[in-house]
Amino acid sequence: MAETDTLADFILEVQCPSDSTGEELDNITRQLRTELLETEVSSVDFIHGPGLPEGAKGGWSEAAGTLIMSLLPRTIPKLLETLKGWSRRRGDQKLKLKTPNGLEFEFSGAMSPSDATKLLDRLLKASATQPRITR
Repeated sequence: MAETDTLADFILEVQCPSDSTGEELDNITRQLRTELLETEVSSVDFIHGPGLPEGAKGGWSEAAGTLIMSLLPRTIPKLLETLKGWSRRRGDQKLKLKTPNGLEFEFSGAMSPSDATKLLDRLLKASATQPRITR
């Protein structure tokens, strides 16, 4: 694979108002995941939390509002376009993008074109130097 064909991983957190229920957060996160799967993102999965309490039935629990995405760096502009549209349709819902090496980026549909361009540049630079997330 050429350097530009190396997948980059990002963690995406949906930021909800403090009065939102866990069920509301779960529903909008699932809606966002479905929309992202219709784009050029290579994969979008739920991040698994620390697990269920001892004695509970089931395996992994999902960390509410958190997704992990793998994508080619050249698809980052389309990702930001999709996220911006999704955020605007939900009253400028805030999102947080995180890289495996600890960088965090706040994002919303209300972001100015100038700020979006700066974010895009920072994400492209981060994607070139970050490690992959072990799943």
